Amino acid sequence: MIRALGFSETRASIQIRAVQEEQGCQAADLQTILRFLLQNFISGYELIHLKKLASGEPFPFIRSDPFAQKRRKLLSLGLIPNKGIRSLFSAGDDVRNHLLITDRGKWYLAHLAPQLFVDIPSPHPYLWYDSAKRRIAV
Repeated sequence: MIRALGFSETRASIQIRAVQEEQGCQAADLQTILRFLLQNFISGYELIHLKKLASGEPFPFIRSDPFAQKRRKLLSLGLIPNKGIRSLFSAGDDVRNHLLITDRGKWYLAHLAPQLFVDIPSPHPYLWYDSAKRRIAV
């Protein structure tokens, strides 16, 4: 069929290899872009909150403006649903009793590189450490 179109098999093979190489370069570029977007989609603190919601571990709550800001951003991105907020603020207990992680939030966590952010739990329930072992109050 290639000969019927006027192409030699050698010339067609060279062109096919060139297209394959270009596709490989484009795939690598897309992976780099995706990795960048995923890593910068939410802050480290917001990532901690999202991971805590997904973990099944207790997530004690202290009402604060920074917590409310993180919750609003996760909500605006569709990573947590818009329900349970009022009951959380009135009860003031474990966050996981009131908030869930959405399928979109689960997808996001599943696609992050595992080495991107390693949580090291602290003996104190309101403090966590990042991968450089710096303390983070949440």
